[in-house]
Amino acid sequence: MLDLRKRMPLDFLAYTVNNNSNPLDVPKGETWYRYPFGVHKNIGVLNKTYVCLNPTSPFETKCPICNQLAPLWQNKIANKEILDNNKRKARDLFFVIDRDEDGDKVRLLDISFHMFTKQLLIEIGEGNERLGDFFEFKEGITLNTRWEQKTYNKGEYFEISRIDFETESREDYSEDIMPAEYDPEKMLIKLPAEQLEKIFLEVDDVSSGGEEKEEKTSSRKEKEKGPEKKKKKEEELEEELEEEEKPKGRSRDGKEEKNKCPEGYKFGTDDCDTKPKCADCPQDLWNECMNAAGK
Repeated sequence: MLDLRKRMPLDFLAYTVNNNSNPLDVPKGETWYRYPFGVHKNIGVLNKTYVCLNPTSPFETKCPICNQLAPLWQNKIANKEILDNNKRKARDLFFVIDRDEDGDKVRLLDISFHMFTKQLLIEIGEGNERLGDFFEFKEGITLNTRWEQKTYNKGEYFEISRIDFETESREDYSEDIMPAEYDPEKMLIKLPAEQLEKIFLEVDDVSSGGEEKEEKTSSRKEKEKGPEKKKKKEEELEEELEEEEKPKGRSRDGKEEKNKCPEGYKFGTDDCDTKPKCADCPQDLWNECMNAAGK
């Protein structure tokens, strides 16, 4: 795995698509530079993270966790807690060389879509056509990246703050530099749908090999009651459920409290979980924000 620093010159390399199920529909035999996937956090009695079985969206039907959560989006406010804890979080897998540290060693960059990929796509789209070939083995382009280190409590994470494409092509790489085992489809551990659903519903005691039954949590049972409604696109749901913001919280002396949101959004308001980067907010800060909003 790549360890991020505040300034890093990075060479991105392409992987070869070896099947017909690429999430971005890249044809078999072609090459591409990123592999999108999703994860579900805080799942089961052990609160583990699992790879989502839906290729690109929580409203596809291959993932049992997304299927279980789908009806809850119809009343997003009431089901806030379970959605915030368990919904699909978008990530990307890249293959990169750190020019300052690694020489020709290829490392993995596993990162949130909102913390890096979104900005990268903007830079590519706003630049000239040449920038789209930055990951090619021949005549590729080095990306000089700057990262902002953020902290919350005892946790630290990095978010991209600037991407500069070098004006001249980098030195060519041989395709043999990519290790044979660097196939993203094989590297991501995806559990069978039936097993993943049991873990999510806490049907079996996973730690004991599935022999003992585990009670479902009362909160989950209550939140999953009611008939299943027709699924809608996430964008439509966000628009329907958007409400006016509540006033900022005030301290006892009447002064406005300092905004705790690391992204600069208003902390503890009705739409505090609808912003693009809210999906990657640290869980404890997210819960505090929800409590402040009275949800």
